[in-house]
Amino acid sequence: MLLNYRSGFNRLFVVAWAGWALFCLVLYPVERRREITTRYDLANLAPSCVALSGSLSASGPCLDRLLKARDAELKFYVPREYYLHDWWILALLVPPALTYILIAGMFCGAERTVVWVWRGFKGIKN
Repeated sequence: MLLNYRSGFNRLFVVAWAGWALFCLVLYPVERRREITTRYDLANLAPSCVALSGSLSASGPCLDRLLKARDAELKFYVPREYYLHDWWILALLVPPALTYILIAGMFCGAERTVVWVWRGFKGIKN
C-alpha cells in the first residue's frame, strides 16, 4: 500500500494549525490569568506586607499597591483587551488561512468535476 504523504502532511498541518490557534486564542489567556491570580494571592501577599509594615492594620497601603499591580497585569488578559491589543496578528493570520481554504476548495471541486466527467466517458462495463 502506497502512502499519500502530501495529503497526510496537509491534514497534519491543518490539525496542528487549529490546535495552535486554539491554544493562542483561548487557553493562553486563561492560563496567564490563573498564573497572575496565583502570584498575587492575598494569602501569600498579606504576610509579606505585614512583615514590611509591622502590623496588619498598617499593611493597607502595601496591599493596595500589590492589588493595583495585579489588576494592571490582569487587565491585559481580559478577553476583550487581549483580542483588541493584538488584532494585527489575527489580521495577519486570517487572510492566508482563508486563501488556503478557498484555493484548496477550488482545486478539490475542480478535481471532483473532472473525475465525474471522466467517469461519464468511461461508460458502462458489460
